[in-house]
Formats: sequence, structure tokens, C-alpha cells
Amino acid sequence: MHAESASRSRKRRHNNDEERFYLFPGQGGASLRRRQMHMLAWSVAVAVLASAVIGGVIYLLDKP
Repeated sequence: MHAESASRSRKRRHNNDEERFYLFPGQGGASLRRRQMHMLAWSVAVAVLASAVIGGVIYLLDKP
């Protein structure tokens, strides 16, 4: 009986969200947020550049 209560308390103590899905270094926490922000910044930069190129092509094709 005592062993069961000890194992239950140990499970409660180690039941963090970080430990539940954390596999390797760099796959969670601050590094994951930093990588996502880096990808978001590059995505926005590529989208702006692509829009400018497409807009320029349309402008040049539409000139009389």
C-alpha cells in the first residue's frame, strides 16, 4: 500500500507539460519559440519580396 502511494506522488511531481512532450534539446521551450519566430520572419520577408516582384511584372506588362 505504501509503495503505491509513493509511486502516485512521484507521478504527480513529475507531471509537467514540458516533460510530457519534450524529447530532445531544441524541441521545446524557448528554442522552439525562437525557431518559430525566425521562420515567421523569413516567411514574411519572402512574401513581401514575391509580392513586389509580381507587382512589378504586372505593372510593366500593363504599361501602355
